[in-house]
Amino acid sequence: MEDVETSPELDNLLAGLAEFQSGSSGPWIREAFQSALENLQQKLGLAKFIACLHRRWLTDSRVVWPAVMLCNVIAYERGDEVNSATTILFGIMMNDFKNRFELRKISRGIFANSARFMIDYFFSNYHRRFTTFPRPADAQQNRQDKIRDLNKDTTFFYTMDSANSMTSANERIKREMNNIQLCHSLAITDNDEYDLPTDPLLEDLVEPIFDYLHLLVDETAARPEIFLFHHAIMNIGKQLERLHPGRMHKLTIQLRHCLVEHAAHPQDRALMLELVELISHRWHYNQIPSDVQNFYNDFKSHTNKFTEPYTSNT
Repeated sequence: MEDVETSPELDNLLAGLAEFQSGSSGPWIREAFQSALENLQQKLGLAKFIACLHRRWLTDSRVVWPAVMLCNVIAYERGDEVNSATTILFGIMMNDFKNRFELRKISRGIFANSARFMIDYFFSNYHRRFTTFPRPADAQQNRQDKIRDLNKDTTFFYTMDSANSMTSANERIKREMNNIQLCHSLAITDNDEYDLPTDPLLEDLVEPIFDYLHLLVDETAARPEIFLFHHAIMNIGKQLERLHPGRMHKLTIQLRHCLVEHAAHPQDRALMLELVELISHRWHYNQIPSDVQNFYNDFKSHTNKFTEPYTSNT
């Protein structure tokens, strides 16, 4: 489906997005990125552009997170939360989910990349911190009104740091409000939190994500899948538990089974045990004693295989 001649252009676009997301880019880089994005979309058409991008994130895990950000840019610049880009993207994600068993037979890497895209898309849109492009005045005002209204009730945000761990951004909200784009907030009430508007599209991803997670720690779980499971629970486990506590409980039981019966390597067991610690501490990672945290970090740093991205190889 992907034209060979478009490969360098798409590569350059993804590389430009990585530089843009690093926070070190100037206005001219943003303008160049926006221009390149528009030109490539016009050349291929929206559907084919997303299809080419889909092929990339399936076969190269390094592309997954930039691809999520790129899809968010495309959806955001088109204005509506549910638009043609979002519709195409959800169709692709759900088709991959439908074919998850076949993909897993073909390649554990491809399967893991398809699951990770859905997980990271959910994460990035649950509460998204994103530097915006200029938009029409009325759309910008609507965005500011939404931010102001939601900020009255919202008590916490999460953002992804360089290690893909979940970090509280509570104190940054007021300082960085102009750079915060809130979208797809699910309706959740928990202790001191308030209800937020429900987005039906993201809600439709919750059950598939749970199904993916159960596969990631089944009796045949491979290293890339365990790594992805750890990534997912660290980043969206707390939100998933609020949305579906029953399924999360079953998932934690399966996690323990995998830890005891199937984890073959010390690094795999360390990952799973760290998640058990996090869940036992009710998602408050900072309440885990520092020496225990250092214990897990030491395991993570002692092998390159533990941290290298998964590929399309089985």
